[in-house]
Amino acid sequence: MFIVFFGDAHTEPDKQPGWRMAGPLALLCVLSLIGGWFALPLTSVFPTSAEHHVSYLIEGISIAIPLIGVFIAWLTYYKKSNSFSSVTDSSTGQALSHFWKSGWAIDTLYKRLIVSPYVAVSNAMRGEWLDKIYHGVVNISVALHQLLSNSQTGKMRWYLTSMVFGLIVLVSIFGWAR
Repeated sequence: MFIVFFGDAHTEPDKQPGWRMAGPLALLCVLSLIGGWFALPLTSVFPTSAEHHVSYLIEGISIAIPLIGVFIAWLTYYKKSNSFSSVTDSSTGQALSHFWKSGWAIDTLYKRLIVSPYVAVSNAMRGEWLDKIYHGVVNISVALHQLLSNSQTGKMRWYLTSMVFGLIVLVSIFGWAR
């Protein structure tokens, strides 16, 4: 927050935003200002409970933690205080910085928990009898495609002969069925 609003500008905006950007933002601003005055009838969705215990400790912690984070950011980036440099320069601080800048290692976690087991199971099940059925269907489709592609010569006589032959086969089948 302090880097964005109070830090050095690396690029300057090339033009002012037009009405296409300002209009929706103004509408969202107005809706957010007046939206809190309207109460939605959500009691059927979220019924009220008879027992309502407010934990002031949890509320206090929930309010204090972001405020402490803003205070630390203010000291570090706005006041340029070096009081946290011993923490950030330590090996643990560097490791945490790398961890947080890498997106909390979600990609690595996803690869290890989801992708790698899936690939291992897929490789272990390669060559199963069910795969052979699907490969057979694919091979038959490829062979029929090649056969039918060879029959597409662009000559009208071949097309008419094929249609007449197909019509004779259909008439024979339906005539025989009666």
